[in-house]
Amino acid sequence: MTGSQPGRHDQLYAAPYLRWDLKFTRRNPGLYRGEDKKVFKPDPTENARVRIDQFFSQQTHGLQPKSYSYQTLRDFLSLADTSIFEQDASTCLSTQDSANIVLFDERTDDQSLNTFTSRQWQGYEQYPPRGIAEYTAVLNSRECYEKLIQTREHLGQSSPERRSIYIQDLSPSCAVGLILAVSLRYSVFLRDFLSRYVTNRVYFGVSMDYPVRPASPYALEFHIPYFALRKSFSTSEKLHSNIVGRRSGVFADSLTRNCEPSQKEFFHEVQVSVLLVGIDEWVWTLYCLVETHFEQPRDLTELEEYVTSMRDAPSGQFGTYKQPIWNPREYFLLVLCRRMDQATLEWQNLVETLDQRLKDLEDDTFVKPSAESLAGRNSDISRINDYTWAIQVLQLFTNTLVKTIESWQEFSQIHLPTFLPGEGQPDYSSQVPSHLQRLDRDISELRYFHTLLGQRIAAFESRRSMILNTSALMETRISNTQAADIGLLTKVTVVYLPLGLVTAFFSMSFMQLVGSWRSYLIVLIPFTLVSLVISFNLQFIYYAPRWIGQKIRMMRPSVNILSQLEAGLHVGYDKTA
Repeated sequence: MTGSQPGRHDQLYAAPYLRWDLKFTRRNPGLYRGEDKKVFKPDPTENARVRIDQFFSQQTHGLQPKSYSYQTLRDFLSLADTSIFEQDASTCLSTQDSANIVLFDERTDDQSLNTFTSRQWQGYEQYPPRGIAEYTAVLNSRECYEKLIQTREHLGQSSPERRSIYIQDLSPSCAVGLILAVSLRYSVFLRDFLSRYVTNRVYFGVSMDYPVRPASPYALEFHIPYFALRKSFSTSEKLHSNIVGRRSGVFADSLTRNCEPSQKEFFHEVQVSVLLVGIDEWVWTLYCLVETHFEQPRDLTELEEYVTSMRDAPSGQFGTYKQPIWNPREYFLLVLCRRMDQATLEWQNLVETLDQRLKDLEDDTFVKPSAESLAGRNSDISRINDYTWAIQVLQLFTNTLVKTIESWQEFSQIHLPTFLPGEGQPDYSSQVPSHLQRLDRDISELRYFHTLLGQRIAAFESRRSMILNTSALMETRISNTQAADIGLLTKVTVVYLPLGLVTAFFSMSFMQLVGSWRSYLIVLIPFTLVSLVISFNLQFIYYAPRWIGQKIRMMRPSVNILSQLEAGLHVGYDKTA
């Protein structure tokens, strides 16, 4: 059995998890009381820091590591000003906490109140009701927390059931507000969701306990990272994300185009994350986290415009608040489709721009290299730097793309049937096939971008290696030439050395009395000849002792053999005698 073929165990036991549990299609008001059962009381005696520590200990695994569990999320939350959530909190908020970054929408379906049977979704698709108990507003972190901790005592009757929380550039304080107000049954889902978000993890998943725990909730979740290409001023401090670890890189100066003198081109690491949790198809909440910190100039009225136009924010204005989508699976699939479109367009913008710029590094591809070009150029170092930068950036993009593609492939094989109607069940939306088709198209585009970047990496690695090899060859040639020059200089020095030494010797005062030109020449000529012989036979002189020693060692066995033969002859002669 190969690794790509499902085993018998998978065929027998994996299939039930791939379908939507029918228990979610029927109202169960007895479960709604748990929506108001929070992890913490609204105003406990402990401070917010203690409650955050309790949040991380909720329903933990028995074998969970004692240290560094959710450490990145802990570090992120440690930056929050938790005093704004205390019982005696003052109204003074920091600039970050007072910013309106949350678009909060909630409503209930007035056509399905006191209904315990499944909805007829065909009628909802044509004429979806606007709903009652409607509340749509832009809030800051404190206001969002105060809204979430309010008790919904009349779920199934008049209290809001469908919630959508859209957050731009999640701040640590806003994350703390979500944690302190979350229902106990959703706390684990929210904890894992925020942990994946701050660690920039790619994830597509569906969580359901089927059918062991009928009272258990469900969770639909995705995280899509991408890189956004934008022009910006290099000295701007607003480029940094609230999430520690989000990276921003700048295009190489040789590849920057159409920028003002004080501007540069940046590629920013961005992620869009969505979590939808619920207890049935009536009562559910969607969290949508997007990042816009890299946009310049930033549109501070964008959320207000969503409210004014009543356009749905999580779906990127595809839906409306006047005719909301009530089915949680359909709404999640729509948001997933739209956000995958967004990520694909950002990747297309980045990859196509980068591909056009990198063609400048291939100008000499269609030119036959001349002999002078192989002799090395002063621009080789800058070219190597450009190739190295391009390879590193392309590898960064490729790694992110391949993680997205592989994660989606696993999700589509295991969890995607959750969004399809079961056998004998009517379609809950005619838009599902269209959404799935668009998702397949976007993934195909991402695969193409991954292939294109991979080809670029291979080409630039080859060109960089060629330049490095050529440079190494030229350095070897220069070294050989320098070695020959040094050898010639050494020989000249050896020839001059006897002359200088003998001349210096005969220049001494006592030699001037007894010396003569004849004596000078008699000493100079033999000394020079000896120096020349030694200098031109240094290798022979160096290896001669070794060679003589080897010859002597080779002769010793033959001498021993002759000695043994002579001894044998003497012994034979003695016996004969």
